[in-house]
Amino acid sequence: MDSPDEIRAHLNTLHEAVWELAAVALALRDPATTDPEQRRAAERVLIEAGLMEVSPSGARPAPGLAAAAAGDETKLAAQAATGILQSAALLSGADTWTSQDDDAMLAQGRASAQGA
Repeated sequence: MDSPDEIRAHLNTLHEAVWELAAVALALRDPATTDPEQRRAAERVLIEAGLMEVSPSGARPAPGLAAAAAGDETKLAAQAATGILQSAALLSGADTWTSQDDDAMLAQGRASAQGA
């Protein structure tokens, strides 16, 4: 990537990816922990991205996303949230693991639990 246009296009792709990743975290986590309106907005983003599809009972993960979740959507949601929350903590001035906010720590714990 040598030209400013290539850099701008790449940055735009990264920008969109962060929002899609946030939508995965919101749409797949425990519905009791998500504002219903935010969840619906996240589902619309993922439908547009091809990661969810409309069914008679509402939005549901597309086959590939469902397979990636392997039956535990909340763990995939936590994994999606982890990087965003840790990046936000870094940008907010956190310089150590313990200075990250509770949401970042909980998301990391949930994502780590997948390995066990």
